[in-house]
Amino acid sequence: MENIAVVGIANLFPGSSAPEEFWQQLLKKQDCRSKATKEQMGVDPEKYTGKKGDTDKFYCVHGGYIRDFNFDATSFTQNTAGLTAPLSEEYLNQLDDLNKWALYVTQQALTDAGYWGSDKLEQCGVILGNLSFPTKSSNHLFMPLYHQVVDNALKAGIDKDFQLSHFSDTDIATNNIHADNALVAGYPAALLAKAAGLGGTHFAL
Repeated sequence: MENIAVVGIANLFPGSSAPEEFWQQLLKKQDCRSKATKEQMGVDPEKYTGKKGDTDKFYCVHGGYIRDFNFDATSFTQNTAGLTAPLSEEYLNQLDDLNKWALYVTQQALTDAGYWGSDKLEQCGVILGNLSFPTKSSNHLFMPLYHQVVDNALKAGIDKDFQLSHFSDTDIATNNIHADNALVAGYPAALLAKAAGLGGTHFAL
């Protein structure tokens, strides 16, 4: 195996957006888990909170949630020469948090290494670890398909006038969600490569 050198690091975790902050959390043995809110669940969690074994309920509402994150798309819409980049600020701001978090950490790591905006990135690639779970945005795109199947089955078995209610308190029209948010598997790696000007191989694991 070839030796490798770690030349830049970055992170975005609950309660920390830089390695120094994360290190202090470790030293203080901080538990940065928090209770889920409507922002994470799309509904008031209290409506579905129960005890283990309850039907259609969940009993674990604590997790590692990133809060108060502000994404700055301008870092990716202009290169160091001031030229317009291929990705617009409007487009980047329409992407799911999954992509915004990855973009932020990519930029911070390359900046820490001293390579952000460098021509040497043409020889650099990206390998992204990605669980490919549904995101908040992809869920809004696919939920109407699920609703249609369940709706039709219930109408056939119960009442032809049956109408399935929406899960979310705030109904978001799918035309307000950019279609690229449906690409939750390999696209984030391709996005990072394009946004950061990486010319090498890019793929997600």
